[in-house]
Amino acid sequence: MKRVRIKSIYVRMILSMSILIMLPIIFSAVMGYHANDRIVEKVNKTNHILLSHFKKSTDDILDEMTRLRMKTINNNRLIQMIGFSYPLSSEERWSINNFVEELNQYTFGYDYLYEYYIYIESMESIVGARNFRSTEDFYIFDLKSDNYTYLSWLDLLKRRHNRYFVEDHKLIYITTLPIYSGRDLKGNVYQSIDTERVLAMSIVNDTELSGDFFVLSQNNAILYRSKYFDTTLDFKGFNFGDTNNMLYTNSDGKAYYIAFDESDVSRFKYVYAISKDELDLESKRFSLILLLGMLIYLLLGIVVGYLTIRGNYRPISKIINRLNKNKVSGVNEFEVIDESIKLLLSDYNDALNLISKQDQVYHKEYLKKRLSGSDNIHEPKSNTFLYDHFLVGIIIINEIDASIFNQQNNELVQFVIQNIWNECLLHMGTIHLVEYKQLLVGIVNYESLKGNEDYARIIDGLKQGLGYMDDELGLSLTLVLSEAHANKETISIAYEEAVEILDFKYILGEVDIIEYTSIKSRLKSNKTLGLDEVEIKLKKWLKKGDVQHAIKEVDLLFDQCFKTDTISPRQVRLFLMQLNGMLIRLFDYLNVHMEDEIFDKLNWFDDKLHHHSYLQVKNDVIDMIQLLGTINKDTTNEFIIGIHHYIKSKYMNPNLNISIIGDEFGMNPFYISKLYKEEFGEGILETIMNIRIHEAKKLLRDYNVETVARKVGYSNVRSFTRGFKKVTNTTPGKFKKDNQ
Repeated sequence: MKRVRIKSIYVRMILSMSILIMLPIIFSAVMGYHANDRIVEKVNKTNHILLSHFKKSTDDILDEMTRLRMKTINNNRLIQMIGFSYPLSSEERWSINNFVEELNQYTFGYDYLYEYYIYIESMESIVGARNFRSTEDFYIFDLKSDNYTYLSWLDLLKRRHNRYFVEDHKLIYITTLPIYSGRDLKGNVYQSIDTERVLAMSIVNDTELSGDFFVLSQNNAILYRSKYFDTTLDFKGFNFGDTNNMLYTNSDGKAYYIAFDESDVSRFKYVYAISKDELDLESKRFSLILLLGMLIYLLLGIVVGYLTIRGNYRPISKIINRLNKNKVSGVNEFEVIDESIKLLLSDYNDALNLISKQDQVYHKEYLKKRLSGSDNIHEPKSNTFLYDHFLVGIIIINEIDASIFNQQNNELVQFVIQNIWNECLLHMGTIHLVEYKQLLVGIVNYESLKGNEDYARIIDGLKQGLGYMDDELGLSLTLVLSEAHANKETISIAYEEAVEILDFKYILGEVDIIEYTSIKSRLKSNKTLGLDEVEIKLKKWLKKGDVQHAIKEVDLLFDQCFKTDTISPRQVRLFLMQLNGMLIRLFDYLNVHMEDEIFDKLNWFDDKLHHHSYLQVKNDVIDMIQLLGTINKDTTNEFIIGIHHYIKSKYMNPNLNISIIGDEFGMNPFYISKLYKEEFGEGILETIMNIRIHEAKKLLRDYNVETVARKVGYSNVRSFTRGFKKVTNTTPGKFKKDNQ
């Protein structure tokens, strides 16, 4: 055996420490050599992050402005106002004032909205968020732009539009109202957005920028831009290509690094540009800093290496000397060889585990390619599938017992599902699980010798596994299953079948298995579900304040429309869209303002079928009907109380009657009288008389009958006496005499 020598250990320690010190130094030198490439790569990533934030913020603002225009154009009051003409009735003026208030609410809080108004051709007027004026008055007192004469501005408003343009740092949209007759223009919505405010809101706060942002039109014309640096670029005729980062040389010879992206809500392009000269300077600074760091590291490495060798060499030399004294033949390397063999065995076991994990990864990738229908599939050496028939199922987890399973540990859940089903299928077939497109997919591979009999046995085995997992493990699943297919090349078709019927889970609820073979005939059902008659009944009950009858109508509607044995997901989506439109019209009919939370809740179809079942939709609709009834009732109560206060403040007016009150509040006087009587139990005229007589009793102590009659709103003593006697069963004179 070779003797272990102290000097050889000492030399090897010095060499090892030297190599450890030199490797980072060599790496730093290589990094310094490629510093410019690294900086460019870093800058490209930073540019992309900044541009992504800029794009999202700007897209959000443009989307808000589009929604504002659409909300305005579809406003029922505006649709009515388009037909108004001078002279205006009191009801028409009341409607215009209400619309101005709504427009003010629509535009409140948008700091970047510079101007917003509607031109109505029939009245030759402008409706703004603060007032309603003729075009001449609006031009003189309210128009912010100085770029137009009155005639050129009016000519702009009288033409048809559906476009945008930029003017004095303002992005301007003009949209013609969609309600028109023939070629006669009815009006335009004018929206002006302050691009400087948009830029300020869209750029990441507290970020040190090195370049400028640009917003381009579809033909690469610059609509607006930031002006942090003197970045003079002209993108006309430039082809951005498929990459997000590129080096671009401008017509003046200057080079720029360009990051760009396209808007998701418009045809705009977003660009962020940095001068290449700035990056070259940064590269030089980085190289100097790297060189300085390398020198410091070298000095520290020498010191640390010296201290390490000095601290470790002495105890090692003492151990070897002591072993040499105990063993006559000297220290041999047998123990070292033995430990090396043990280490090799450990590495071998680790390698086997690694190979096993790699096989699992390759297996899952193979399954995913089969599900996608890829043409580039390499068959594994070992047979993945043992049989000739296939079913593809999408597994939906309805409920999971948190005391048994950790929901974050998907591998454990998949392991349990796969093993239980394989136990239940036994020799009939096997199941392979894989996560594909955020869905848990199972591929059932089975032998089919007797056709439908084998298929039925497979279904029974799957149901048995579902029952066991639900009863024993608290794991409730639904399996959405395709038809049977006879070769592995059609696995992708089977997957598409399962996806096609996935929405039936919403209709059928938490069933065990949804089979394509049993419901495929319902996929093409196009029968529509009419809601016109229901809408008329709901308007009737809600107008009366009878919420219970309205809820009964909703119950009846769902019982008639949702028949789980016949309805299809397509019909459900159409029904939800009709239901959404009906509820919006109910809000408008009852003049109830929709808050953002209510508006978002109505957009069911934007998220497709996101409820767990149609019962949840039904409960949400009932909640909305109850909300409508409550708001309508509260609004009516406040309105009637306002009329009562008005009567108490105006009873001295001898001409006060129902017609004057109706004109004051802009509503039909008989309808007001009906609502008032329902609230207070007496009519408006009766209330006027009671208030007058009540006040007259106080005044008769100090004034004569004729003076009191005049003060409380009677034009003559005879009418006063008749009303006084009707209320008090005595005359004013006798009452005055009895209370002296």
